[in-house]
Amino acid sequence: MNKITKRAIIAGGLIAGLSAGFLVLAGHYYVNVAIRRGKKKYSNEKRRHESMEHKSKQMIRSMFATHKEMLEESKALMDDIKKEEKYITASDGIRLYGELFKQENSHKYVIIVHGYNCHLEDMYCYLADFYKKGFNVLFVDQRAHGKSGGEYIGMGWLERLDIKKWCEHISYLDPDASIVLFGQSMGAASVMMACGEKLPGNVKVCIEDSGYTSVGGMYRTLMKESYHIPSFPLLNVADLVARHKAGYSFLNADSCEQLKKSSIPTLFIHAEGDSFVPFENVRILFDSANEPKELYTVPEAEHVCACFYDRDTYFKKIFDFTDRYIN
Repeated sequence: MNKITKRAIIAGGLIAGLSAGFLVLAGHYYVNVAIRRGKKKYSNEKRRHESMEHKSKQMIRSMFATHKEMLEESKALMDDIKKEEKYITASDGIRLYGELFKQENSHKYVIIVHGYNCHLEDMYCYLADFYKKGFNVLFVDQRAHGKSGGEYIGMGWLERLDIKKWCEHISYLDPDASIVLFGQSMGAASVMMACGEKLPGNVKVCIEDSGYTSVGGMYRTLMKESYHIPSFPLLNVADLVARHKAGYSFLNADSCEQLKKSSIPTLFIHAEGDSFVPFENVRILFDSANEPKELYTVPEAEHVCACFYDRDTYFKKIFDFTDRYIN
């Protein structure tokens, strides 16, 4: 072997080693940005702003006004309702936090689950409509959010077992409970994935709003749109890092596969103008689910804004659906 060949082999080895090292570092960085508590998270602001520029000013003003109205109604109710702070322990020992607003003489419950990088207070605006319909309302902080413990976000996969624990907790407190799961965005993934587990028979309905088909699929979209890079091989390396650090695989966390195992009636909601979770996700989710199921789409609204686009229709769809399965 001559000197030139030896040098080429050594250089090739160094380049391969540096490339592998860079990928490992990039994988750790990606996991920290995507799912580690307290780290800078993905922002949808740029895409949302660009999306809003193509929507009518009248519609935008109307959505903001509706959100404000719902929040004011809910906060007015909170002044008259005793809030019960709840702490339970997840299957892996993490402490989970929730807030229960009780209804007298009602066995109907809704568990309201927030999205990525949010907390339960962001969902307060939904209290009034559910409470006035006779539901006991439980808001939960997902792991690694708000007052719940945990170092890493599970993007719905780890949280599916947390939702199961909340359902078991309610069923223990009220054996006659009829439970509705309601989640938005990552919260929607959490409740859909939970439905693929063995839940208490008290769980009667699942409502998902703006959920995604899988964690891997969501990250492929984000890598393309946010970083303008191909997902392979970075996503595969990040997946290995997530398995080690967070205890789950990005590539195995799949809402569709969980829905295929579920017999819980599910209502799917999605805005056609969603700039974060592409609209086609809901078609795939709906096709994956077993009957009974129903699909409600909203023409223009932004991500998790379907309710603010048309509040009356939104809750009519929800309550028409829940009334079929809850006495």
